[in-house]
Amino acid sequence: MKGINKLYKLGSATSRMIYPWVCCVCGSHNKGQSAVCDLCISHLPWCFNESVCVVCGLPIAANLSVTKVCGECQKVPPNYDGLHASFWYQSPIDKLISGYKYLNQWENAHTLIELSIEKFTEISKTGLVVPMPSHPARVRERGFNAVFELIKALNKKVKFDCDLNSVARTKNTETQTGKVKIQRRKNVKGAFTVVKPIQNDHVIVFDEVVTTSATVNELSRCLKKSGVKYVSVWAIARTK
Repeated sequence: MKGINKLYKLGSATSRMIYPWVCCVCGSHNKGQSAVCDLCISHLPWCFNESVCVVCGLPIAANLSVTKVCGECQKVPPNYDGLHASFWYQSPIDKLISGYKYLNQWENAHTLIELSIEKFTEISKTGLVVPMPSHPARVRERGFNAVFELIKALNKKVKFDCDLNSVARTKNTETQTGKVKIQRRKNVKGAFTVVKPIQNDHVIVFDEVVTTSATVNELSRCLKKSGVKYVSVWAIARTK
């Protein structure tokens, strides 16, 4: 499986050199060497186009409060201290992510990084980046670690401190798809372990998609229990 994935990667890179640059959203020819044309970029579901809670990253009324914290986070603060995302998990971002993860569309990974890199650079300067870990069985099934590959691609463009091995997923949880909020929390409870000490006070958890945030909340709880003082989350996309 790993050999097949390497061939897909090589094929994607070769096709980008041979074929004209076209927008992966609308299909029009793109004058610049970018996967998305300027017009489509302006219409992408950017999170920063809306007022969001500074803790959970979900939309709030622009004049909700001086602190910009939603009522839910004021009532029951999550284990993480801030959640940031570049996009809402909507078309065409959802299709780019699913194509990368499940259909071997490796060029989508580069496109997502290219689009998200500016926002990530703003928050990656002060903490240690750790990936949302996948269980080894899930990695073997898919043939690659989707989050690891995104971090590696990102780290080639922006230099930041990262550790791919300090946190492990020791419980092979069921998929969160189709589960309600309470079921999601129960499903991931006790799923993570800090396998070696983390010296940094600030850890940035990197994930491609955050849905209800139950998974990142559990990982954040595990990190803080191990001694980490501040946990922020960065994702390419966030569901509303």
